[in-house]
Amino acid sequence: DNKYQHDAHEFLLDVLDMLNESTNVKYAEVLSDYSSSHYIKSRKSWKSTFGGKKSFITDEFFGQFLTKFRCNTCRQKFYKYEPFCCIYLSIPNLTQCFTTQSLIEEYFKPSYNNVICQNECNESIEDKEDYTNPEHKISTNLLTLPETLTLVIKRYNNENKKMKNEITIDQMISLDKFSYITGDESVYYKFKSAIFHTGDTTD
Repeated sequence: DNKYQHDAHEFLLDVLDMLNESTNVKYAEVLSDYSSSHYIKSRKSWKSTFGGKKSFITDEFFGQFLTKFRCNTCRQKFYKYEPFCCIYLSIPNLTQCFTTQSLIEEYFKPSYNNVICQNECNESIEDKEDYTNPEHKISTNLLTLPETLTLVIKRYNNENKKMKNEITIDQMISLDKFSYITGDESVYYKFKSAIFHTGDTTD
């Protein structure tokens, strides 16, 4: 419906989804008994997300976040493993100029939120409605990286106000500080192309 906003990145995701659905194949993966618990859980999450199938699209455009929740009351930790295709970058304020690298650094800053503690804070509670919600420190890092990284700069804030800050596109960005990848694998991306969406429709 052309009366409503159709974002360029949503169109891109629809195309990638169609290509993935038409080319993916089943695959088997054997996990070693010596694999870390992080690796085993991350692979289970990956398999669940993609239904045990893979394609050029998943290999090229998808990575995986590892998010750590640490309870500030009991100090226990739990983890969440999430495949992703895009990193959505918010603009923190109306006054500054930013670069894509600085927006990435803002994205990966730890946050604090009240979420249900999955550990000993609630061990003796039987009724889920009585669970406490102590503050957790939430830290997100990159467990795996895509070959092609897609960044989406969100020009509208939570109040639906357009952020008109000047943003410089870096020709090279580094994800070294936010990645668990070590060794010879690259954590640097070279800028290749950009989509600038203007107007109310995909036209």
